[in-house]
Amino acid sequence: MYDYRNVLPWFVQTFWVATKDFCQKNGEALSRLLKVRADGVRLIKENFEEAAKIYATHMHIDPKMAIDALKDYDVNNYYSDGRFKEETLVDLASAMVKVKELSPGQVVQWPKIVDQNFLPREMRIQLPS
Repeated sequence: MYDYRNVLPWFVQTFWVATKDFCQKNGEALSRLLKVRADGVRLIKENFEEAAKIYATHMHIDPKMAIDALKDYDVNNYYSDGRFKEETLVDLASAMVKVKELSPGQVVQWPKIVDQNFLPREMRIQLPS
């Protein structure tokens, strides 16, 4: 069985996209939304089995099945609290070359397309360029 963790050990499964206009009009709400997501991820990591039971309730599946299925994931690396990781952005750019969305040698100007202003300061990184 193929395991994505051998290729991308820290896979970004959720990526938020918003227009500049939306950000200008709803910046405070966007910051709160990102904080709530980060809090939810923290709670999942702190009490994985309880989170799996809640998930099972909403998905109408057996709680044991949800726990067993989700135990295969490394919750400390699988769920992102919203912060970026430089190595992941570099890996994404490399993947874009492989699928011919970028030319070899073409560089993604992450600082021009990623706005971290809605993340708490402690979650911001120096973006690769």
